[in-house]
Amino acid sequence: MDLIDELDAVLLEHEKREKLHHYPSEASACIRQTWYKWQGFDPTNPIEAGALWKMSMGNSIHKIVPELLARAGYEVEEEKDVEYKHPKLDHLIKGRMDILFRRPDSVWEVMEVKSSYGRGILQTQQSGAPKQEHYDQLILYLHMADIDTGCLLYLGRDNAYRTIFTVHKDDTTEHRFNNLLNRFAMVEHYLKTEKTPPREFTVAIVDGEIKSKFQHHKQEYKGDWQCSYCAHNKKCWANILAQPGKFFGEERIA
Repeated sequence: MDLIDELDAVLLEHEKREKLHHYPSEASACIRQTWYKWQGFDPTNPIEAGALWKMSMGNSIHKIVPELLARAGYEVEEEKDVEYKHPKLDHLIKGRMDILFRRPDSVWEVMEVKSSYGRGILQTQQSGAPKQEHYDQLILYLHMADIDTGCLLYLGRDNAYRTIFTVHKDDTTEHRFNNLLNRFAMVEHYLKTEKTPPREFTVAIVDGEIKSKFQHHKQEYKGDWQCSYCAHNKKCWANILAQPGKFFGEERIA
């Protein structure tokens, strides 16, 4: 094993963690995907070392932000652990907020830093709203930590493109927070009943292979990225993958 293989092995080993809690980052993930994790099923298409290197590089970019906030005059706390117990849940929700920051004599705010390619960040900015999974994660942190304001800072790791969205705790976020708690409760329900949850997203499948999209009779069939990138998608769609032909979700395209 050469040095690169050794470093890859360290990253891959970190991914093998027993699931004991709910995590804010999976609040809006497919309930079946989360159920697979709780059941301890091995991924059918596990994340590769290269992808983990990319995520690690993104995490390195995150380290710049607290330093800049401090230089701008903010008090800063990094990677603050937070946990939350709700009566409707058997398990804790546990997370780690990227950054807490505040001006002197002011109140704490939460900042979550997200890095990706600048083109994707530009598209997020043009949409006028953060990505749903990031918004949900921030909402959970606001309510778990009892903080009124948070923001999502997006940074392009290829071109340093950046944009930010600010979220204030209000009736809308309270409603969404309760919905997210219900999603965690639903996962626990399926664990107790030992029933497999329904799929929440769809894929495009061509002759036993998951595709991002395909065309048929000039019509485009495009799968959800959540399914395409899920580490359990081959198990989840095994019954369809075993069949020849073209499928969108479970609908066969003749």
